Amino acid sequence: MSDEASPGPRTAGLDGLRAVAALSVFVFHLTQVSPQVRDTTQNFVLYARHLDVGVEIFFVLSGFLLYRPFVAAHLGGSKPPRTRSFWTRRALRIYPAWLVFLVVAMATGGLDYLDVFDGFRGPDTPVRFVQWATLTHGWFFEPIHISWTLTIEVTFYLFLPGWAWAMRRCSASGRVLGELVGAVLLVAAGLAGEFWCWNGAEANRFVHVALRPLTTLGAGMLLAVLVCESTRRPAFAERLRRAFRRPGLWWGFAALVYVLLARGLAADAPGQLSLLRGAGAEHVWQGYLQAVVAVAVVAPAVFGPSKRSYLLRALEFRAVVAVGAVSYGFYLWHSTVLRWWEWVQGRTDPWRGYPIPVEALARFGRPLQWWEGWRDGVLALAVSLAIAGASYLVIERPAQRWGAVLSRRRESPSPPNSTNRPSR
Repeated sequence: MSDEASPGPRTAGLDGLRAVAALSVFVFHLTQVSPQVRDTTQNFVLYARHLDVGVEIFFVLSGFLLYRPFVAAHLGGSKPPRTRSFWTRRALRIYPAWLVFLVVAMATGGLDYLDVFDGFRGPDTPVRFVQWATLTHGWFFEPIHISWTLTIEVTFYLFLPGWAWAMRRCSASGRVLGELVGAVLLVAAGLAGEFWCWNGAEANRFVHVALRPLTTLGAGMLLAVLVCESTRRPAFAERLRRAFRRPGLWWGFAALVYVLLARGLAADAPGQLSLLRGAGAEHVWQGYLQAVVAVAVVAPAVFGPSKRSYLLRALEFRAVVAVGAVSYGFYLWHSTVLRWWEWVQGRTDPWRGYPIPVEALARFGRPLQWWEGWRDGVLALAVSLAIAGASYLVIERPAQRWGAVLSRRRESPSPPNSTNRPSR
């Protein structure tokens, strides 16, 4: 969900990957909301149940894009981005659209359906509203809402400048070894947090919000280190291009891991492989394998050859790039739009959010067919994209420009005055 500017040429396909990640999360939520889609076929639901891997792709992209300016400055011996400017840009990127969404969703009941889950705490008191508005609510309770990922993003924004400062202090300027070791340690901490989370740390919010996501955020940071090192060493860059000269092989590997994820972890899957037994084992393996899929999907777009393959070019189609550009607003709104759509069609209880069984659904006196669920899903997709486009043009883009202006003012040298004007 990040689009931080960074030095060097723009990496091809990252906007397209945002679109792929956003659409995969949309289909994941569509299968949860629409009984017609969910009951289409057993195999479809088997594979769609893990399409939330799009969230992990977003995290890898965030780690890569946000850390690249810091590591490029470290390896190049130049000044890193100023912390205040970095935080200003990130705050103006994430908060304006979020606050508008939060107010509208509260006014229209877009968050009320989640009250049916135990432990959910909506913004129903002044204190909770402040927690939600500042995106710190994930530190206090488990929100059954897509905004749990935004709490992780905000936490990562606060963490990143301090980590970059520590890397500069612990490693000599221009030395890549310290950066590599640091990124690997972050990934290892994330893997440990994933295991700890599902084996006795369910109530530990630090593990949920700060530690577990380091698996993919740290992997993105590792990609940033490798990319910045490749800009300094042409021979290393050439080896990377050779390793990723066929993106289809890497994406095919990601697809195989995804099949293993879908069929190997589902207890009710036909011919399931049952990778591990025991409490929490399915969740641990799901986190590990989703991280592998996300890295295998992103890496070819980052290290791709200079002559773009047809697959990488497909990520650069204008329509795909446009969806990627509005992916943050789409991510915010799509789940609520799906719920609104179900209410309008009379397929869910608007006050409780319970889905009505398929056999009880009727429109004009007849049960709904499976294809009608997909048709309505396409319409909900169009509405979500329209709202996301309006959010981008009216809220997000102006806020980004404002953040860029404020950053340039803070980073520009001070004009001469009575205290710094040179004497004659």
